[in-house]
Amino acid sequence: MLHVTSPARLAARYPTSGGTYVTAASGWVASGGFLIGKTASCAAMDLTVATAYAVLRSRYTCRTGQGQVITCAA
Repeated sequence: MLHVTSPARLAARYPTSGGTYVTAASGWVASGGFLIGKTASCAAMDLTVATAYAVLRSRYTCRTGQGQVITCAA
C-alpha cells in the first residue's frame, strides 16, 4: 500500500513531468528513499519467485528410503 501512496503524494507535491525519477534526482534523501524502495520491491519479487519455486519443487520431488532424490509424477 505504501508503494502506491508514496508516489501519489510526491506527484501531488511536485507536479512535474518525469514522475518518481525527477523526485529521486532532486536530492540525496529522495535518491536514498527511491533506491531503498526499488531494492525492497525487487527483494519482494525475488522472495515470491523463490517461494513459488520451493513449493513446486517440493510438490514434484520424492525421496526414497535411502535419502536419494528421484522425480515423481504428480
